[in-house]
Amino acid sequence: MNGLRAGARTRTGRVLLLHACTLTLAGAMRGAAAAAAIDASADGVMTLDAVRVEADAVGSALRRNASSATIVIDRAALDAMDAATVGDLLRRLPATGLAADEGDRRGRGRRSDHYAPRILVDGEAMPGEGRDGGAALRLPADLIERIEIIRNSSAEHPSGGAGGTINIVLRDAPRESSTSWRAAGGSQQGETVLRASAQHGDRAGDTGFLLAASIDSTPVTGHRDRVIERYAAGTRNDYRVERGEDSGRRNSVTLSPRLNRDLGERWQWVLSPLFSYADDERDTRTSRRDYADPVALTGSQAAGGEDESDRSRKIALRLMSELKSRRGAGAESSLRLLLQAERAERDQLRRETDATGASTSLRTVDDVSDEQEVGLVGRTKAVVGEAHILSAGGELRGKWGDERRSQSDQVAPGAGDGRTAERRRDRRVVVWLQDEWQFAERQLLTAGLRTTRQISRLDDGSAPVARDDTAVEPSLHYLWQPSARWNLRASAAHSERAPGLRDLSALVRTASGVNSAANPDRGGNPSLRPERTLALEIGVEHFLPQRGGTVGLSVFRRVVDDQVLRVAGVEAGRWTERPFNVGDAVLRGAVFDLNVGPDAWGMSGLTVRGNLAYAHTDYDGAVLRDEAPRRSWHFGIDRLWAASGISAGLQYGSTARIERREGNGLELLQRARRQLDVYVQRKLDHRVSVRLSALNLTREGRDSVARELDAGGLPARIESDAESGAAIVLVSLEGRW
Repeated sequence: MNGLRAGARTRTGRVLLLHACTLTLAGAMRGAAAAAAIDASADGVMTLDAVRVEADAVGSALRRNASSATIVIDRAALDAMDAATVGDLLRRLPATGLAADEGDRRGRGRRSDHYAPRILVDGEAMPGEGRDGGAALRLPADLIERIEIIRNSSAEHPSGGAGGTINIVLRDAPRESSTSWRAAGGSQQGETVLRASAQHGDRAGDTGFLLAASIDSTPVTGHRDRVIERYAAGTRNDYRVERGEDSGRRNSVTLSPRLNRDLGERWQWVLSPLFSYADDERDTRTSRRDYADPVALTGSQAAGGEDESDRSRKIALRLMSELKSRRGAGAESSLRLLLQAERAERDQLRRETDATGASTSLRTVDDVSDEQEVGLVGRTKAVVGEAHILSAGGELRGKWGDERRSQSDQVAPGAGDGRTAERRRDRRVVVWLQDEWQFAERQLLTAGLRTTRQISRLDDGSAPVARDDTAVEPSLHYLWQPSARWNLRASAAHSERAPGLRDLSALVRTASGVNSAANPDRGGNPSLRPERTLALEIGVEHFLPQRGGTVGLSVFRRVVDDQVLRVAGVEAGRWTERPFNVGDAVLRGAVFDLNVGPDAWGMSGLTVRGNLAYAHTDYDGAVLRDEAPRRSWHFGIDRLWAASGISAGLQYGSTARIERREGNGLELLQRARRQLDVYVQRKLDHRVSVRLSALNLTREGRDSVARELDAGGLPARIESDAESGAAIVLVSLEGRW
């Protein structure tokens, strides 16, 4: 499949194209400078300091003054969303609902999506990134101060993909004594749900601290219906129905303390440990029935079943030590040392039986994964002259990882039995430079250049893979503030993403359960080339008077060379999914978001939040034929009656169907999803309140279809999966003082 692509543009051509865009934008901005100056007297003159992003800026102030387009979700909006974890939040944030699901509750059918965002926590990727979302998706929402959605790459923050970058900012040590807590209990399909979190911080002299912890215990409940149809020459000759019942529990504990200490007037030391533990247990019992007449669907008869036990444990540790200095006049520097590690263990036992109850398979699979990372990150910023802010930084990183698998079948031994192991080593050196140039009173041009050298080595017991990739990534961001309430933005950025080590391994991991296009084996591709993207984006932001809120609209176009996607194909009689450079692609779309508070409506206590996203991808290659446009939207409304201390709200989100057709005769469909959440809250006094929440009242689950077509375009196999969802009712007691 590597030879399907006819050709690629060269890296030099892409950089020249970006430089041409840069010159065009610069010429247009010079012509607009006079118009911006005319309006300066109406709303005040914008100084150089006003367009810098201050470290303590939040909400609309941070968004307005950011040199690159950034959507900010503050703590109040996070409280209204009632999400338990970062993973729960993703479907509700602007544009993040465009990404397809990455597998069911059993981890089957998992494949990465090119609209999935890159997730950072306090500016750093968590361990396990690229395998299953990493520890970041398991972080409790109660520990988050705000979320920053960075729309396009910059020298300091590369996005690396169409989904952009989400930076999760955890709570910091407060400036005075502060305590908050939440304890919640509820039910999900008759099973108990327990959640609790607490944060306490204080400051004494030069030292401030925060102690933050969260625990969660949620049941695994629900059922899954699967229908498998087989055809010959367009006529159905086999029809099987499977019904699985899930039971189990997910438990997690997260600790996120922080220590700040002032070292004189200019220096500060920050220590930020993070500990995350997750323990999942799931048991699934599946029954199967076949039909004697698959056309008329008569003659239903038992066809055996499957019992599966799945136990997984994940422990993630992070320690960040950062030394910061502020030297006045906007000059600042920082040096950060990062140490982090994750260990993941998973044990699976699966027993299959025939119609008589006799065992036909008894398979055990044990997986162990270890990952460690050491990083040193430096950054400095200084005001140069009257119109420039120069920033520069560098990174030195080393990452080590090992994965081991042991599998066997005591009844029906297969070719996949035995032990496999992978060892991964990755070194990375980054240097970047950025200039924020205020060339007119209300206009800012931010030009940046980032260079990355990544040296990787993978040894999976066969032929070792060694890579040495160098990326040069220029970027240009333009900000025009024609008045105090309007931002106009434009940006162009070239980015390169080298293949991850897991994507390079030729080792094939056999699927759990019946192998099919919907549940393929998984492997890598040592021949992958880096993916290169030219991202263009324009946008407008409006900031309502006082604290009325913000409204934003951005339109984007991303031209991708050598796009990397995971594609399934038949190898040695089994469906196997590998990453391939599928050819060139053009991604285009728009994102609209709003956060309108009481001051805008003239109605005390009313807040409306929402977002709408549209995206379409055109492929130039034979691996993927086409992909249907994607749409998602989310709407929320909150109302506070101050006199009675009662507040209420609802959140409603919708994701349109996602459909993709591959050139190998495979069609994948994820049906539309809709979810409704509501809450009512009552203040018991000025410190304590009680809250009743009902989540997923629509009982939305996951519904997908995989169609395999023969050479004539007729169906050969159709697999339909419907995974039920469950509503959760919670009563929580919250306190703040």
